[in-house]
Amino acid sequence: MNLRPLIPATWQMSLAAVDLKVVETLLETEPFQPELTSILRVLSTDPKQVKVVILGQDPYPGLGVPTGLAFDVGKQPLLPASLRNIFTEYCQDLGLHKPDNGDLAPWARQGVFLLNTALTCQPGHPGSQSRPWLPFTSAIVAELVRQGALFVVWGNHARAVACAAQATICVSSSHPSPLSARRGSAPFIGSRPFSAVNQALATAGREEVNWRLS
Repeated sequence: MNLRPLIPATWQMSLAAVDLKVVETLLETEPFQPELTSILRVLSTDPKQVKVVILGQDPYPGLGVPTGLAFDVGKQPLLPASLRNIFTEYCQDLGLHKPDNGDLAPWARQGVFLLNTALTCQPGHPGSQSRPWLPFTSAIVAELVRQGALFVVWGNHARAVACAAQATICVSSSHPSPLSARRGSAPFIGSRPFSAVNQALATAGREEVNWRLS
């Protein structure tokens, strides 16, 4: 398996030095999701166009659920628990109605980079393929730091990756998972991440994100 041709031209140079052999061997020997053509979907956004990175951990483990964008499930109306909490905060923060499906692609088209630090997992087994991906996704994070992107970090794992890259963090809270969304010194519920991002973008003289979904 050769993943290199799936990397868009806008990312080829910044990721050229990353050795993908371990990941490619993994995908040849283990079941994985999302499907091959969606694994690098997040890279369809030019790094120079990225405004903010929302950093996740790894794809949803449910069979056929992940799409290649962190927290996204496409047009499916049945939402994973973490995304339900994200939408709860979306409604409270922005005063908008709850979206009727889990399609976050409108955010991605505006430069919201929905990145998991692992781009695959075995169906039904969260975190099962995390470690081999970290050199590759760390290189992605490093490039986005160089481009001046803001970072939203939800949970200790995302915070550790962002801090290691010396990212500019504009929102930091617990993870939206039901196990942690209301816990810790900075709980996700009540953190108002969407308005905080737009305030930071406005302060930097950059175009704000229209967070409204269908």
